[in-house]
Amino acid sequence: MFSTVIMCVDNHVHVRHIMLYHFEKGWKATESARDINELFDLLPHPPYSPTEAPTDYHINRSLQNWISNKVYDDLDELVDDVKAWIASKNRGFFERGIDMLPEKWEAVIEVDGEYAPE
Repeated sequence: MFSTVIMCVDNHVHVRHIMLYHFEKGWKATESARDINELFDLLPHPPYSPTEAPTDYHINRSLQNWISNKVYDDLDELVDDVKAWIASKNRGFFERGIDMLPEKWEAVIEVDGEYAPE
């Protein structure tokens, strides 16, 4: 997998040299993280944004609007409503949320993590 990513980066000169990654624990993750550390300059990042809560992103804002002012009698009712929310969204909605992540990351980098503008 990692070698495939490197080949893709090598073949596409227009790819920006910023990559945000997170690995779960395990041998493969350790090996991949080591390779990434050798190939890229690593920028530190805070575990949270000073201006944006972890739940304050594209998907969560929409879901929060969907469930606002609703009262659920039990967990099953909540789960069913979240499933209904997911079904109400088209694929483009989720793609837009993912596509916005690099812009958010670049905004944090540009200000050295001090303040992330909206």
